[in-house]
Amino acid sequence: MPPNTPDGQRLTKGPAYADVIDEKAAHVRRGRLFHFGSSTLSREPCRSATLRAIELACGKASERAGRLLSCDVNLRPHLWPEIKEAPPLLRKLLGDCDIVKLVPEELPLLYGTEHVEEAAAKARKAGATVVAVTLGASGCYVDSPAGQAYFAAEPIVAPRREVDPTGAGDAFSAGLVASLLLEVLVRDPDDPAAGDDLRRRLQSLSAAQIKRAATHASHLGALCCTALGATTAIPKAPPPAPLPPPKRIVVGKRTSSSGQGDE
Repeated sequence: MPPNTPDGQRLTKGPAYADVIDEKAAHVRRGRLFHFGSSTLSREPCRSATLRAIELACGKASERAGRLLSCDVNLRPHLWPEIKEAPPLLRKLLGDCDIVKLVPEELPLLYGTEHVEEAAAKARKAGATVVAVTLGASGCYVDSPAGQAYFAAEPIVAPRREVDPTGAGDAFSAGLVASLLLEVLVRDPDDPAAGDDLRRRLQSLSAAQIKRAATHASHLGALCCTALGATTAIPKAPPPAPLPPPKRIVVGKRTSSSGQGDE
């Protein structure tokens, strides 16, 4: 996410893009989910770096099963020297993704339609498992193997008020992706064959689990709008609880039933 100016606006600096990904390959392969957006695909050398990272994340078929791929498209046409390059590249990559997040403005360019349900269905048909289209104050639409549904946006109620929508879409994506990942990391006793195949588990999520993820995503999106800046209002994860002190092991005298100590 780009940094913000003092008044909360997005600030994009020059291409301080990391073009060396292979030295970080171990970090990519260790993860259970790899998430990317379209901004780093807009120009070189960041485009090649992002594509290489996606390649590492997908890995071999056996490795791919244990890792999810997600994308928040977040298309910014002004970042692309040639915007016509974006649709074919993104459609190809989105077809390899497990989780895709879109907004209505992106649908005509990527899927040739303004209709939310039709575009989401096309994204699913191309290969994505869970497709979410955010609709601002109207909530979101989610298409998944468990079905299709609209979910209402979480209202911002007093004493909170809407201050700045910057980062709301990113907060929604973070909530959705994190929630879905937590759902699939829990083994399903009714599907022992899934093993460590996170992709299969994602495909098997129930409508209730999808609703839970969408609700959490909407909550974070709404919360983000209540303070100036992209992440100011988002609560930080609590630090890990400290380990309990080790139990004291006393080596020495034992007290016998007679009350006299013996070795």
